[in-house]
Amino acid sequence: MKLTADRYTRLSRAYLTLADKFQQLDIEHMTFKQQIVPLLKALKHYQQQARRWQQEKAQLVNQIRSLEEKQVQLESALAVATTREHQLTERLQGQSAETATLQSTLNALQKAKTALEATVESLSEEKATLQTEVGELASRCETLSPFAGLLDTDSVAALADAETQLELVEETLAEMSANPTPDLSPIDQALLSEFEAGQFLIEGGSIDAEPQFVSGMATVTPLPTAERAYPHSA
Repeated sequence: MKLTADRYTRLSRAYLTLADKFQQLDIEHMTFKQQIVPLLKALKHYQQQARRWQQEKAQLVNQIRSLEEKQVQLESALAVATTREHQLTERLQGQSAETATLQSTLNALQKAKTALEATVESLSEEKATLQTEVGELASRCETLSPFAGLLDTDSVAALADAETQLELVEETLAEMSANPTPDLSPIDQALLSEFEAGQFLIEGGSIDAEPQFVSGMATVTPLPTAERAYPHSA
């Protein structure tokens, strides 16, 4: 009996001890719950943030990939632009040399233009002078227009014949000046020369006479006394 009571006593004590421990554990559990709830909330918040961060990370990864693709495209475009820049630089250098050549050509053309302007001005002055001369020549042509008929074929032929006749007349006059009486003998010519010189004497004085030409022969006709005194009064 005593053994059973001891057993119940130990059991009661153990129960009380367990009750105290359970109560303590319950208190600790409540305390733990009170402590763990904020932690759970924080954990949940951190999980949400982690998910958001993962989403943002995925977006950032996508953006990075897009940026990498754009970078590749930009690098390719940059290479093309660099090549184009080199080409344009070379072309610009060539254009610079061409521009210098064109500038030199332009300067030469400007000098040539200045010379041409001076030449044109000189030619204008010469043209004005020539126009004045042309006007004067036109006036002279109008003055000489009545004589234009002298330039036709018949007039020229007639003028040539007249010149030929004039030359013949001049030759005849020259021959007559050298020998006025070619048909007379030298004795008759000497006698006529003496008569013309007043050396032809007859009895009673000299004879004034006028030579008369009959059929190409020179004859001497004595003049009357009154006519000898005034040969040209009639």
